[in-house]
Amino acid sequence: MSASRDLPASDKRPAEVDAPPSSKHEYWSLRQINDLRQPYRIPATYLQGTKPFIHPDQPEAPLIVFINSRSGGRAGATLTETLYQTLGHSQVFDLAEHRPGPVLTKIWQNLQHQIARGDVAAEHVRSNLKILAAGGDGTVAWVLQTIHALDLRPHPAVAVMPLGTGNDLALSFGWGNAFQQAWIAERSSLYATLKRVAQADAHDLDRWGISISCMQPVFHELPHSLGKATADVAGEHKVAGLFWNYLSVGLDAQSAYGFHSIRESKPWLTPSRLANQAWYSYFSCATGWFCGAPPIATKASLKVRGTDGIWKEIHLTKNVKALVLLNLQSYGGGRDLWGVSKARTKNPQRRWQAPIFDDGLIEVVGLRSGWQMALVMGGNLLGNHGRRLAQAREVMLDLHAPDATDSREGVAFMQVDGEPWKQQLPSGSQGSMQVHIQPKGHSLMLFNDTKLSGISPKIQKVAARAAATDDAVVFGKSHSAGSTAASAPGVISRVALQTPVSAEAAGPWLCRSIADPGELAPQPSVQIQDGSGRSSPPALAQHVHDHDNRLAPGKPELPISNSTQPAAVAGTTG
Repeated sequence: MSASRDLPASDKRPAEVDAPPSSKHEYWSLRQINDLRQPYRIPATYLQGTKPFIHPDQPEAPLIVFINSRSGGRAGATLTETLYQTLGHSQVFDLAEHRPGPVLTKIWQNLQHQIARGDVAAEHVRSNLKILAAGGDGTVAWVLQTIHALDLRPHPAVAVMPLGTGNDLALSFGWGNAFQQAWIAERSSLYATLKRVAQADAHDLDRWGISISCMQPVFHELPHSLGKATADVAGEHKVAGLFWNYLSVGLDAQSAYGFHSIRESKPWLTPSRLANQAWYSYFSCATGWFCGAPPIATKASLKVRGTDGIWKEIHLTKNVKALVLLNLQSYGGGRDLWGVSKARTKNPQRRWQAPIFDDGLIEVVGLRSGWQMALVMGGNLLGNHGRRLAQAREVMLDLHAPDATDSREGVAFMQVDGEPWKQQLPSGSQGSMQVHIQPKGHSLMLFNDTKLSGISPKIQKVAARAAATDDAVVFGKSHSAGSTAASAPGVISRVALQTPVSAEAAGPWLCRSIADPGELAPQPSVQIQDGSGRSSPPALAQHVHDHDNRLAPGKPELPISNSTQPAAVAGTTG
């Protein structure tokens, strides 16, 4: 573990973790549960040789779980109890009691200490450790932020058990969109899910940095993911953080803020995912979508930087009530704001790149009327989507309050990764507030390619593009500075090869975990085989050999940088 950087923005937990439990009795009762295996456990050392999979030094799939027991109403507490009984208390951490930072720091310190003593098993665990985040998007983002801040090497990949309201990260990576009662009712279902986690491949997820600066002290209320940052000029006030899902400004964030306030002040009114969605619908109607709210253009101006490196101003029409910057093509529980199915057009002025979560692009969408929002959130059966404004590598938002006076500040509602807040804007004569969005490398997520119930076919298709595209699928993308995946084994990404190889031909031999990338190709002419004995194409084997020689044992790991990546695509509205 190298020196920490970009430490978590604040000491607060995400709102969904801090929310009071719907039933205190149920929450504390789970703390009395003991691991059912413990009284009967025999150390693996005394059982080796009796079955093929028992080996005292090489755990098959080392896993730790961070669970938000307060998510999902009563489901979170019950699932915590079930995981205690399934995996044991020692590997399951309730986020209401254990923050991920101290836990991961101690685990890595213990592993490094044992590795220094020559413990081969410790090296195996560190190289293959996976993390299961059970909760909503805020819980997953907290875990990802902690992994990045601690700069864990190699970076553990994260799978998701959806317990939140939207669960867009879980949807995008194939883990479903809701809690499954079978995880509790049928242990076989829970074990099947854990097996999928063990077998899942790691994929890049773009990580974005956000900084907000202003010459006035207006940062009175902030989400967990944002914290004070070093000012660029004297007298400037600045906050910064990271996000993985989306950032929004306007009525969309105001609706989320209304729900957030209810959940914090009256938790008994939000006991289930269905109730949460009903509250979201109520606040969407109550915040002005249908009754003439002012356009976002009265408070914001937008600039983007595209592939040519040139900043372009994007005109915001009068009917746009909210801006959403999308890293995922799943919003609000699987809704398609960008319009994936119609992203390609014949008009060269409106030709967009098919969006995916690891392309280094962020999609900028404008939301217009309440009717449009209702159609999109209702399932988008008519193909409605938000107004496509841009695809970009970097975004600048200028927020101002022209109607505010020196004695009365303006307000803009904002939301980052599902955490909304009411942001004060500088008063009339005090200028504006700058919001800067730029790439900050990648995080690692585990992708489940097994079809699950509850996943929209359209969203499943979006996620699957990371594993099946026109480009070949190989280990190790040509990562730019800032990618965390380059130092992690078994990462599947997309690169262009000189000799085209179909995903079908490449797929079978890729579906396994490699503890030491250097073992893949000890000789340049090696033929890489899977368990069936089939060899990969020579050109593909040669490419993997060339890539992994850079990461062979004894050679320095590729550095992680926060530098801005190459420019990308910006487009006209559509």
